[in-house]
Order: sequence, then C-alpha cells, then structure tokens
Amino acid sequence: MLFNSFQYWIFFPIVAALFYSLPFRFGKILLLLASYVFYMWWDPRFIVLILTSTIVDSWQHFLPMSVYSIQNLEQHACLSLELLIPSSTHPATPSPP
Repeated sequence: MLFNSFQYWIFFPIVAALFYSLPFRFGKILLLLASYVFYMWWDPRFIVLILTSTIVDSWQHFLPMSVYSIQNLEQHACLSLELLIPSSTHPATPSPP
C-alpha cells in the first residue's frame, strides 16, 4: 500500500475515525496494529522487521531504571553534552598557536 494509492485513501480515514472514537490507550494499540497492516500490505516479510522493532523498543521502555547505576547515567549525560558542544569550544581541545 502506497500513500498515493486508492487503498490508502480508504485505509486512512477508517483508521483515523477509529482512533479518535476510542480512548487514547486503545487508540495507541489501534495505531500499532494499523501500522502492522500498512507495512504488511506491501510485503508481508516486513512484519518481522516491525515486530522486532516493537519488541526491542518495548523492552527498552519497560527495563527498570534500577539496572542502570547513577554513574552510567552521568556518563551518558556527559557524552550527550560532549556531542552537542562543538569541538572548537571543547575545553580539552588545544587552542591554535
């Protein structure tokens, strides 16, 4: 199913109407199932890819924070900040002569 196909223009309004008529929690489940249908419509082999993605993302979301130590969180925060700071302003970078 392509975004510019006739099937999509039937599929989208049905999914949108169902999404807005359901409570938010069930609407999210509907969107997940609709995305499975959408990706399988073109090639059913893609279900393996999207299911794997769903499982990995769900596993990371529900992984308890107690697994991570404070030190690991601090290291990740420092690494994230280092990636945001340009190397020319990084204190460890020597200034040109």
